[in-house]
Amino acid sequence: MRFWSIQTIKAWEKAQVNGYLVGSPEHYMIPEKYSWMIEQMQKRLKNYDGSPPIWVWTKKPDLRQTCHVNTGINSRIRC
Repeated sequence: MRFWSIQTIKAWEKAQVNGYLVGSPEHYMIPEKYSWMIEQMQKRLKNYDGSPPIWVWTKKPDLRQTCHVNTGINSRIRC
C-alpha cells in the first residue's frame, strides 16, 4: 500500500538518511492537530504507547483544496 505524507524539509532529510519517517514533535507542522490526534489515540487505542504519530493519506492530498501546511513552512509532499 502507498501512503502520502507532507513533511518539513528537515523531517524529509532525516527520513532519507534513516530510510523511514519517525514521528517527532519537533517536526509537527500543525501542533494543535497532533495534540488532538494523540489525545484521541490515548482514549481509543488500548495499547497506544504514546509515540508521536505520522500524518498520512492513502490518496495524494489535493493541496489546492485545503490548507495542509502553515504559511512560511518549507515542506515537501512524498509517497
